[in-house]
Amino acid sequence: MFTTQENPPDCYMWTEHGDSYVPKNAKWTCNFGGLDRPYKTPCGGRNEDIENKICSKCGNIRSYGSTADLGEKKPGCDKPEPLWMVDVEDDGSESWTIHFIID
Repeated sequence: MFTTQENPPDCYMWTEHGDSYVPKNAKWTCNFGGLDRPYKTPCGGRNEDIENKICSKCGNIRSYGSTADLGEKKPGCDKPEPLWMVDVEDDGSESWTIHFIID
């Protein structure tokens, strides 16, 4: 576990519990339309720049349910292990987690 005093140079944002961080070189996948419209398919657009919050495919702002990863797969896995966007606050700040189920 890291402390806030140990910000790695590649840290974009710490996760909600402080147990990991979203790296600056992470790619993110847009989830717009998937959660708020139950019969629609999420956008699914892959975006190369984690610091750009606008999806290059649909043009919407990154929202709850989006995922971020480094595009690398662990041995034996079909997809890269993601970080999950938990929430967007009223001020626009984001909360991310490495835990799929939030308690």
